[in-house]
Amino acid sequence: MKQLEDQRNVSIESRSSILGGSKVEATIQSHIDNAHIILVLCSAEYLVERKAELDHIEKSDSYRFNKVIPIPLKPCLWRNTFLGDLMPLPRDSSYPQSAFDNSGFYNEIASGVDEILERSTISQYRREAVQRVRASSLILEPSQESCDGNEALSTEGLKSDERHFHVEGDSMNDLYEDRDIVKGKLIDLKEFIFKPDQVFVIRTRTQGYLIKYIYKIGEDEIFLASANPLHPTFALSKDDVIGIWLVIDPHIKYKSLQPTR
Repeated sequence: MKQLEDQRNVSIESRSSILGGSKVEATIQSHIDNAHIILVLCSAEYLVERKAELDHIEKSDSYRFNKVIPIPLKPCLWRNTFLGDLMPLPRDSSYPQSAFDNSGFYNEIASGVDEILERSTISQYRREAVQRVRASSLILEPSQESCDGNEALSTEGLKSDERHFHVEGDSMNDLYEDRDIVKGKLIDLKEFIFKPDQVFVIRTRTQGYLIKYIYKIGEDEIFLASANPLHPTFALSKDDVIGIWLVIDPHIKYKSLQPTR
């Protein structure tokens, strides 16, 4: 997999890559929510001990868009879970035959993942990096839809935790106009120190993407405000939040945006 990481310019995250001092479960959930592909290493121990993690995977975009791949490491009842509907790697569901000689097993997994990456076109990756944001607070917007005319917007220079977002609506009119582009950096809600003048993009399960001020954080809710006084403040359940990005760049006017060729 290390070779894929270098050749395909992808980042591979796992429990073993979590830094010391990090909040383990929160970090894992963040990785699941933002993953393009999830490899589930199936064993009886994992299915029992990581049930909450599996439940989170089942609710993820990766599962909805067929990017979760079960990898049976040991005989177990993985087919009795939601994973049973998915094609595993290796495709014949074979297990590693030996702890000392399993190169063929892992080569087949790497080849399968490489095939998925190969079939993912450049435009698909750009659509995932340029998300459409609804500034109007109560309108659902599909998370995978790209902004009109910007499928060719370059993602060069973006770090792994950064994304461009397309603003739509008028609730942040004093700051951003309809069709502006902002750049956001993914943050950890539990560890981030908020300031009153900061703007955030919030990805929710029920309302799509929102761009708002966060003016208060309660025990179970986040309180959001708009720049436009015509849009009232409202509370958002923390359980509804999938991810939060801090807007870190001055916005780009849509009319001045130059698509790549």
